[in-house]
Amino acid sequence: MIVQPNNNNLINNYSNNPPPHLINYKRKKKKKKKTNLMEDNTIPNQINNNIDMFNEHDNQKYFTKIAVLNICTLTEYKLNNIFDYIRKNGVDIMGITETQKADKEINFFNADKAGYKIISHNDNKNAIGKGVMLIIRNNLEKHIFNIEKINGRILIVDFSFKNNKKLRLILFYNLANHRTGVDMNNKINMNTHVINHIKIAKSKKMEIICCGDFNLQYRKFKKRLDNKQSVPKMLKIFQKLENLNLWDVHKETYDMDNTKDIMTYFGRFKSRIDYIWISENLFTKTSKAKIINIRDIIKTDHALLTFDFINEDLIYPILQTKKMNTTNVNLIRYIFDFDNTEEKDLLNFQDDLKKVATSFNLNGSIEEKWSFFKNNLLKIKQQHIRSKEIIVNVDRDKTFQHTQLYKDLRYIVYLRRKFKKKLSFEKLALNWKYYNNYLKHLVKRHSIDEVNSTYLLLQHRLSRFLIGQYVKELNEIYDTLFSKFSLEMFNLKNDKIKEAIDKRCADLADNQRRMIDNITENEMKKIFIDRVLIDDKDGNSILVTDENKIKDITKDHFQNAAGSKNRTIDDLQE
Repeated sequence: MIVQPNNNNLINNYSNNPPPHLINYKRKKKKKKKTNLMEDNTIPNQINNNIDMFNEHDNQKYFTKIAVLNICTLTEYKLNNIFDYIRKNGVDIMGITETQKADKEINFFNADKAGYKIISHNDNKNAIGKGVMLIIRNNLEKHIFNIEKINGRILIVDFSFKNNKKLRLILFYNLANHRTGVDMNNKINMNTHVINHIKIAKSKKMEIICCGDFNLQYRKFKKRLDNKQSVPKMLKIFQKLENLNLWDVHKETYDMDNTKDIMTYFGRFKSRIDYIWISENLFTKTSKAKIINIRDIIKTDHALLTFDFINEDLIYPILQTKKMNTTNVNLIRYIFDFDNTEEKDLLNFQDDLKKVATSFNLNGSIEEKWSFFKNNLLKIKQQHIRSKEIIVNVDRDKTFQHTQLYKDLRYIVYLRRKFKKKLSFEKLALNWKYYNNYLKHLVKRHSIDEVNSTYLLLQHRLSRFLIGQYVKELNEIYDTLFSKFSLEMFNLKNDKIKEAIDKRCADLADNQRRMIDNITENEMKKIFIDRVLIDDKDGNSILVTDENKIKDITKDHFQNAAGSKNRTIDDLQE
């Protein structure tokens, strides 16, 4: 028996008891509004409901789980334990740092890798103290389009999904020691590599997950920042991550700014050096984030970090029955009206712009500069410049595409394709209750009498043995809708013809110039002249068939003889 999850509740429940990371997120954004010059209008209200957790198997369809762990030297025994753990707990992507094994060694480990793909990276000449590895579920591995490996410490994997959605995953293992100047410079260089690849991802509008063992403590950075002390170059990576609008998901979930840090390293000195930083869009879709002590399962001195996010709109795009715009009214936009703004307001506008320009820190990146000026310019415009309403005309040739009938017709085509493919049908069957509700409203909206209660398509459950009958019933609905759509298109075509005739008649009476121009543009340019009859000086008629001479005569006629009266002649014989 298949248990169907309640998909309405899936994206339906964060308002009554929102998780801690969203409470902190909203509080910090509210505080930032008051202290920052820039007005924040970009926060998406992605999660407005509570998520009802049903069984773990169904959750995997709507959630993606990411995990990261410092393994402290990978062995065959540890790798088998890791695979057991990720299968049991539904982990989709597992990042492992400090493998201290070459890629060839890992490939020869005897482990049950079914359902997962391993991507590892290390310096083959000197693997000690290095090594990063990703274990990725097969259904995600097929979306990989780019892999980059840097110095045995950074592994970058780019994913591409439907609707041009992309995700960059950066697994990072920084140097453990920084006692000498060389070690410090190497550590700073690793930080620079990570920040540069994050900036590239943001320029390509990719979602970002940066995780791993940074071997740096955020607590030290925060303490220096609060005390207004200079921040060491090694710790500036945290400042740059925050400036790039990335979020430390575990710090926000556990509210570590107002409580004690939860340690991730249990060596000689306990500390928090493992992190998962994610872009804001993923942060707003996060359902839970945990720091788990698994030393009784896997021998290591680090904690396991996990976080789950709603993968809708990214990995598994689900058809949304959005409210369709059935009215063919014109669109309305608002623009800034500088011409009708008072001179006093314009002067204040210029003064505020100068103040903003002089207050900017020139050391920022080009992305930070652009974001700063863009947001401040918008804010100052809203304060001083008047706005006005303009009407944007809808393309009349595509008016039919905005009708409810056309969209319903495309919806039937969409369902018919889903039924004909095995994998698509299985996904459709899981959520059929919601497709079925929309289909019933569609039938009722268009008063399709041919569809009755005996239709198997209108039942709440689907059977793979009746796919042929379902497609047959969809074809009947499609034929009915298409006949109505054809009639509507015929009427639309007649209306356009009538409108054109009325306009031509009105131009004949009131605006003959526009009528002639219209005829020239739409009619005359389509005429092919293969011969011309002209009169010579003696009044004799001459037939011209040479193509170049015809062009010259035609050009001369429209330039010098336009408006003259033409005489009717008998057709010439071939």
